[in-house]
Amino acid sequence: MISKQFLEKIKAYLKKSKELGKISNIQKNLKPPVQFKQRNARVKRLLQIRNEGERILEKLSKENNQRKRIINRVEIIIKKANHLKRENCLLQISGHLGVLKSHELCIFKETSRNNMVEIRKYFGLHKNLYYDNGLSVAMAHTQPKLLQNYHSHKHMNEYTTILSGSITIKAKIGKHLKILKADEGDIIFAERYTVHTLQNNSTKSTLNATVKLPIGFQDRIGIDQLPENQKGEIKVIKLKRKKEKWGESKRETIKENGFTYKISFLTISPTKSLKWADKKATTLYVIQGNIEARGKAKKRQRKTA
Repeated sequence: MISKQFLEKIKAYLKKSKELGKISNIQKNLKPPVQFKQRNARVKRLLQIRNEGERILEKLSKENNQRKRIINRVEIIIKKANHLKRENCLLQISGHLGVLKSHELCIFKETSRNNMVEIRKYFGLHKNLYYDNGLSVAMAHTQPKLLQNYHSHKHMNEYTTILSGSITIKAKIGKHLKILKADEGDIIFAERYTVHTLQNNSTKSTLNATVKLPIGFQDRIGIDQLPENQKGEIKVIKLKRKKEKWGESKRETIKENGFTYKISFLTISPTKSLKWADKKATTLYVIQGNIEARGKAKKRQRKTA
């Protein structure tokens, strides 16, 4: 049985749909460049509305409530808040990096634990950027000695491929802090809800590509204090190696939740046949993704780049 106090809280929340309409109208009339401060204020408010709705749904589920109409209206508000949040990312710019291109999603700047700036640039691997279950890739340059903030992800598993350099990853598993090292060509898997951080302990910058399944460029929960006991999983995946004509390739195909993406590295050994190759070994890496449209009809595959 819903208490009178909680029912009033739900009624107040359902009025938030009017606020979302106002935000939607503002965003329809915006043209790049869009100020970071204004965009961040909107994103913060949209996240508050989404999170408040999720807390209401959680409480309703615990009370085994049968009021489907209320639940549906709350779910619609949450979905619209998420949609408008994504739209904010499409409008933004990032200072000297310039205006976003059509296939990009977001550029985020975050101050790390040791006051260094981490820049993450997100790309959509789907033509329709509003697609709720799309696949996205975040490219991040991690500066030497940078200590990323501890965080977790609520809705997605995360796969981070080390494209250059090496990264140390720390994660709270059970009561212990697990520490692993990933080198170029390795994939770091972080299960949803796992509290973790990436650190660059070297003297060189690293380049990482993180695949988000599903799209989750704002699905990041900051952790100020490590929990005493935390469930989760973290591991380093070694790519499969294969000798080829021009050198050695490392490949991996990952499938999860209806999504598929392929990673391939090719280390080319200098030969007379490859005049353009450097005297040192040259590494090429390619990340490819595709999304399957699932349904009762025959599956159609939509390729992405």
